[in-house]
Amino acid sequence: MADRVAFPNVEATGEEWAGAAVPSAQSPLFCIEQAGQTLIVIPKINGKVFRYTQLRNEANALRRKLGHHSIDGLILDLHALNYLGAEVIGAVVALARKMEDLGGRTVLCCAAPQLTEALTKMGLHRLWTLFDTRKESLAAVQSRA
Repeated sequence: MADRVAFPNVEATGEEWAGAAVPSAQSPLFCIEQAGQTLIVIPKINGKVFRYTQLRNEANALRRKLGHHSIDGLILDLHALNYLGAEVIGAVVALARKMEDLGGRTVLCCAAPQLTEALTKMGLHRLWTLFDTRKESLAAVQSRA
């Protein structure tokens, strides 16, 4: 079973935030879980309630986390993503590319029908496989050994 952890949490991780601390009133835009050597990232972004600076800072922290040798796969679980602006797509693509640059595998899962359609129109389904369930995506990433 995966451990559920909200990230980034400056106090718990000691993670630096581009010279500024994240106010405690802000909810993280990304939550993570880890299953073995696979990092599961859950974007929780609503277009009306996030700040670009927070998105950039959290995405940068996640890219650094992907660089840890204990991570060799990435699942982007899109079930809680309610906004698909260019800045969010950029952050998701940057995470996926970072994992692949490091030799790992990236897959997407749990996208709502409208999100699946948008990802397909952008051609992202050709770069990263989109699974209906997290169980399927985890099996695909972990079978890549």
